[in-house]
Amino acid sequence: FRRVLFRSFFGLGVVAALWYATSEAARRAPQRTLVATLLLLWLFGGISEALQTFTPPRSPELSDLAFDVLGAVLGFLGGGFAWRLLLARFVRR
Repeated sequence: FRRVLFRSFFGLGVVAALWYATSEAARRAPQRTLVATLLLLWLFGGISEALQTFTPPRSPELSDLAFDVLGAVLGFLGGGFAWRLLLARFVRR
């Protein structure tokens, strides 16, 4: 089950990276936007763990939160890397 969560949050991280790479907010204040984006990914993982309190067979666990955040951060880094590769390949300077 942790693999599914990891992949889900990895995908969320990729989407966040693509948003960050193309957003006007990141162009104006890149550090603040980066911190806010990563905090929102962490918060989303925390909320998903907290909501498991209301699902009878599930319970929130710190290790699940760690996998959620790890997946999101690796997805964010991977998405940013893929975006740079695409730009380098298809945008001629």
